[in-house]
Amino acid sequence: MKSEFVEQTHKWLRLPDDVIAQYNALDTYTTARLVPVLEGLLASNKQLDFYQRWFREMAPVVDRMQARGVGVLDVEAQRTYKVALRKELDEVEEPVLAAVPFFRELETEVHTWYADTLREHPTWVKKAKKGYDSRLKKVRKRRSGFFNRAGGGGSTDLSKLLFDHLGLKAAPKTLDRPARSTSGEALVYVLQHLRVKDEPHRWVLENLLHRARLSTILTRYMVVDCDRDGRVRPLIKLGGTETLRLAYAGDKGEAIQQWPQEARHVIKAWDGCLYLARDYSAIEARLIAILSQDTAMLEVFAAGGDVHKQNAIDLGLASAGTWDAMDPGVRSATRNFAKTFLYGLSYGGSPETMKTKLYCTCPRCRDKVPQTLALGRDDIRRAADQWSKKHEPILQWRAALVETVKGPRGDHTWTSPFGYRRFFLEPRSQAERSIYNFPLQHCASQIINHAMVSLDAAGLPLVLQMHDELMAEVPVERVAYWEGAMRETMEAKVPELGGWSFPTEGARGRHWGEVK
Repeated sequence: MKSEFVEQTHKWLRLPDDVIAQYNALDTYTTARLVPVLEGLLASNKQLDFYQRWFREMAPVVDRMQARGVGVLDVEAQRTYKVALRKELDEVEEPVLAAVPFFRELETEVHTWYADTLREHPTWVKKAKKGYDSRLKKVRKRRSGFFNRAGGGGSTDLSKLLFDHLGLKAAPKTLDRPARSTSGEALVYVLQHLRVKDEPHRWVLENLLHRARLSTILTRYMVVDCDRDGRVRPLIKLGGTETLRLAYAGDKGEAIQQWPQEARHVIKAWDGCLYLARDYSAIEARLIAILSQDTAMLEVFAAGGDVHKQNAIDLGLASAGTWDAMDPGVRSATRNFAKTFLYGLSYGGSPETMKTKLYCTCPRCRDKVPQTLALGRDDIRRAADQWSKKHEPILQWRAALVETVKGPRGDHTWTSPFGYRRFFLEPRSQAERSIYNFPLQHCASQIINHAMVSLDAAGLPLVLQMHDELMAEVPVERVAYWEGAMRETMEAKVPELGGWSFPTEGARGRHWGEVK
């Protein structure tokens, strides 16, 4: 019998809301019944105490963050930015479409067909016009879908333009990439391997990469849900990651931790409040130095130096004497490459297959996104060999870590300095990357989580944890106090890691985009 209380129907299940509520209640009941079973498993693995302490400390903090939300959606700023994005998209797309010859050829064929039909059958005016409109509509629909149709396969109009008409050399086929791929990674490869004769077409690749970034911002991050009070409250997942960092649910705008810096200005603090943010400086690099006891890196940190600059020098990409004299753009790209190299190697990558981060490489984005060097595989291998001579402790730590977990005497687990025991049950070859990556990510998460608990207990209104950064929304008159409190708490010595402290960098602003 249909319920009298049904007001609407679920969009994709197409079931009344009261029926959906019954299913949700059953899910909740079933989950509750599993709790004792899960507690028994945790106890048998000696993890129950850790999880109970972690949940008891973190859950109230996350509840309060969820209630506050990240900030207020600035509707006018959002509208203005979307208009600007669409305008810039048109400016980027139109020149590329104008370079496509086969759309003009198809339109010419339609015009020719129409003229020939009328000449042969003068009385078929309406029929010919209907066929003309239908054919022309298909061509224009194909033209309007040119960029959306450009996937990773080899039969798209985009691959036809790039590799047939312009004659560019496609990226090589791999397990992750089909032949004649037009994925972002493939386009970066093509751009980095342009031949002299291909240089006149560089602008096409730069436009395509720039267009992809703009489209992502517009379709993914400018779709923002807010509550009636105007606040944006993305769903926080307390146990959303294996490392125990916080995560945010949702695709599009709710995946708040993925927002690019340039899109964040559409979220602002309450009137009379400012955002305060503090970000741990090179925390993962410091952690790998501490865990591996790499003397060279520890000395750089102890002296207050820039570890990524030093790693660039250790890679042979620069020298101490020439660093300051380098072009600022080249120096920044060199530092970014050294940073990417260190983290890639730390997380289980090999120098021979190291991938640099994919950023938009067009001139428009040089001041908006970090740039990195485009080195070939052989260049990376040579740089890695030179770097390894100075940082052998890191390589030894990596080898010993895998052996401890997966060696003959290993029990497939690793216990962190904070007491968390992680199981790695996959075969050794599949588990290695996780084994390298987990200690750094987990230790970083515990440092920032402990700081959150302390700051929340002191009354700081936290609104966001993103990567290695904490952000709060505080009254203007309390800014100076909370800036000091955040720095003191976040930079406190960590006894589990030998008493090391981890420096932070702070920022303040009315809009989220100002606190980078």
